[in-house]
Amino acid sequence: MKKLFTSSLFLFICASAAFASFISLETAVTSKVSGNTIEVILEATNAGDEAAYNVFAEVNLAGKRVLFRKIPELDRGAVYRASKKIRLDIERPGSYPLVVKMHYSDANQYPFSALLAQTFNYKVLEVAPELFGKLKSLAFFKKGTLAAHLKNLGGTDLQVSSRIFVPNELTADKPLHESIISKYETARINFPVENFSALNGSNYQVYCVSQYEKDGIHATQIIPGHVLITTDGPPQKVRVAAIILILLGIIIVISAYFLKKRK
Repeated sequence: MKKLFTSSLFLFICASAAFASFISLETAVTSKVSGNTIEVILEATNAGDEAAYNVFAEVNLAGKRVLFRKIPELDRGAVYRASKKIRLDIERPGSYPLVVKMHYSDANQYPFSALLAQTFNYKVLEVAPELFGKLKSLAFFKKGTLAAHLKNLGGTDLQVSSRIFVPNELTADKPLHESIISKYETARINFPVENFSALNGSNYQVYCVSQYEKDGIHATQIIPGHVLITTDGPPQKVRVAAIILILLGIIIVISAYFLKKRK
């Protein structure tokens, strides 16, 4: 029985190790525009059960790419905080996109990234939307196509510039798409996406950012979606659990055989 207990304990330890730890950055962004300057304030909490390393933020706003400070380690439950004032080179009033990409790595220095997108207003209080959209979520292992559906709500044609934002683990070879959407019509825009380094079971937030101008006002529509990385077989945790159960059954049978033989 001692051997049986030891073997079972060993399998329990293996099972605990098989279900790997995870890192989850819950990010909040606030922005404040004053004149031609915007202040961006970031907070990212590590809601996972292991530390994150080499954590920093990359902000894309109104065509500018700005890097925020990097910290070497973000422990479980700890908060990454960073802020920066950025000069805006914008000609027209309206709403503009602010896309944040959080970069981090695990203890093995494997890199990860996560996205968050929102808008900010420049020299206007609000912008009435003339465009409505949806982005169908997608599941694949090697590659797939994200389909954005854009509906023109107004009575005039819109010239729309759409861009898909994906994390570093995915690749969009043609991220930018220009289109003219007739009044009251709906257009479908396809963005082919490939798996670059994403792990099986990963779930990523992606965004289609569509921009247009009407009556001298710039407008932005942000459409969120999800990409799930899968395989043709059962998920990794299911396979690991099945292997552990099989091994446990074999050890029980062998232990019972030797116990019977001793009698």
